[in-house]
Amino acid sequence: MAARGQPSTPAIPVLPSLTDHWCSLNRTTEAFVSELVGTEFKEWTVITVAHRLETIADFDMVLVLQDGQGVEYKSANALLAKERSIFRSLWGLQIH
Repeated sequence: MAARGQPSTPAIPVLPSLTDHWCSLNRTTEAFVSELVGTEFKEWTVITVAHRLETIADFDMVLVLQDGQGVEYKSANALLAKERSIFRSLWGLQIH
């Protein structure tokens, strides 16, 4: 039973096994899971630990951590457009 004014479902899904095993998925399965999360949790806040940056390329916002501190927080496109972005540097290492 939910308290008055509280949604009956949580606003942030917790998918611990997804982030634990994401990097071991083949590309086809990864694309399927990414599409599933994108459609089934479209109205939710999804927090993902990304091992492959292309899996979060369409996320609304990306938080880049360095030494446990948040150092960048913008959309993936904005971070990719920023010349001295850590996200852009990491993207270049993974994609090329």
